[in-house]
Amino acid sequence: MANRIALIRDGRIIQTGSPKEIFSSPKNEFVARFLGYENIFEGKAAHQTDGLLEVDLGAAAIKVPLKAVDHAILAKKKGFRCVLGVQTDGIQLSDTPCPDSANCFHGVIEDYADLGSIIKASIRTDKGLVFHAIETTNAFIGNCRDRSKAIWVSFAPDSVRVLSIDGA
Repeated sequence: MANRIALIRDGRIIQTGSPKEIFSSPKNEFVARFLGYENIFEGKAAHQTDGLLEVDLGAAAIKVPLKAVDHAILAKKKGFRCVLGVQTDGIQLSDTPCPDSANCFHGVIEDYADLGSIIKASIRTDKGLVFHAIETTNAFIGNCRDRSKAIWVSFAPDSVRVLSIDGA
């Protein structure tokens, strides 16, 4: 495997780095989608508390670490629009509420695909957001998950990537 790669679009280099660097910090939505990010949301910066920036998605909000956003943008632009990405393997599923998570949503399993050792599930939250998550087959079956079953979706703010900021 290569120790450095470049992602090219329309003959232009979009991002270079090690596979780990690119996967953990995609530069924009194109790179994120190329890498398989399915949880991509557009929103508007709302307010800051406890080192987190709350991004309003309309029906719900996602909390992002302030360190993920350039401080010059935070100082100059109030209510800027941005695109966020959450990797499917950063999402946790639970049958009970997640009081210790900054990002926690209640919903139901809409669909899932058995991919052998893992299950890929789509969850529609009560607020209308759809999250895609991956869980081991043993955990999915062991927790008796099925379509239309109520479930909690959670993820750490650090697993959210800011993929673009309007005007930045």
